[in-house]
Amino acid sequence: MEAAVLDQNQKKETFRNLFSSRATKWGLLIIIGLVIIQQLSGTMVIISYTQIIFDLTPGLSLSSSECTIIVGAVKLVSGCISVTLVDKVGRRPLLFASTLGCALSLCILGVYIYLYEMKTDVSLFKWVPLLSLMVYELMYCLGLSSVPLLMFGELFASNVNDFAVSISVMVTSVCFVL
Repeated sequence: MEAAVLDQNQKKETFRNLFSSRATKWGLLIIIGLVIIQQLSGTMVIISYTQIIFDLTPGLSLSSSECTIIVGAVKLVSGCISVTLVDKVGRRPLLFASTLGCALSLCILGVYIYLYEMKTDVSLFKWVPLLSLMVYELMYCLGLSSVPLLMFGELFASNVNDFAVSISVMVTSVCFVL
């Protein structure tokens, strides 16, 4: 094992090494896919507009500021939980569950807002925006926010890891602009 690490550290780091083997090509494809899914999951929109979402859907006994604080607290707690959960459950199940949970919670929120805007009586379900955003943040933090970052160390050798991170940051930036 020591010899393999020394061999990797002695190899010259070049961008070409990232495409030198089939494993690194697949690793790069996996990381780019994970980063795209992560960025297009809506997290930046939710972070930026949480309070506005609660302002648009009144009815809770809590103010929009208090609801935003609750969602932030859920994000903090779920981020702490995800650290211990990754090794116990595994990366793949967490990614699948996280993606599915985020999609379902945003669909439920979208249906609620659509019904509210169409002047349908949703007074019995005024708790839906808070609950769906809490579930979204919980599910996002459990998988989509942390697992792609963990994958860098597992998918790439140390001589190409820097280049893989650079490419994924560029893809993240492009997705952020979109």
